[in-house]
Amino acid sequence: MKNNLILFITGFSAAGKTTLSKYLEEHYPDKFKEVVSHTTRSPREEEKHGVHYYFVTPEEFDRMYEAGEFIEFVNLYGNKYGVSYKEVDRILNEGKIPVIVIHPFSMDHFDSLCDKYACLKIFLEPPSMEELYERLRKRYKNNIKELYKRMEEYKIERKMVKKSDFDYVIITDNIENTVCKTLQAIDRKLKEILKDKEK
Repeated sequence: MKNNLILFITGFSAAGKTTLSKYLEEHYPDKFKEVVSHTTRSPREEEKHGVHYYFVTPEEFDRMYEAGEFIEFVNLYGNKYGVSYKEVDRILNEGKIPVIVIHPFSMDHFDSLCDKYACLKIFLEPPSMEELYERLRKRYKNNIKELYKRMEEYKIERKMVKKSDFDYVIITDNIENTVCKTLQAIDRKLKEILKDKEK
């Protein structure tokens, strides 16, 4: 049975987007599947092609863009990221909920998709600046310059985002609470969809 709900997990760097997405996919494999995006950036040490991202050259990315294969694309921190129509449709046809992990400023690019399908938009936020620093310190332990760059970007970007544009704002204090609140939000959304169908 084809599913018609798409879950968006968004937030700034180190908010916990990937952690939440991977948890849902690993613990509920029959219900969730993360949409794998294309990117021109280099893979991190633990990342694998086709699992975390489709790592492509700038030339290949531009070819796909010119062919209209992306729902959206963004140039972020000097690298290009894009979500393809083909990837989303494949997951929907499997009867699973596609999980799209994106930067908050990319949400507007998905308006056409949300006109066609039901969309649940969840914004994740770290509990404090101190916790954000610790998360970024672990990620960029060998690149202090990048750590402070991301901290400064966060201070600017958090003032620009409109949290009212999202269905839920969840503080990522720990993974158990974050998952619980996310599943509750999904359950409420699915009930809304069912109620609308019965009208």
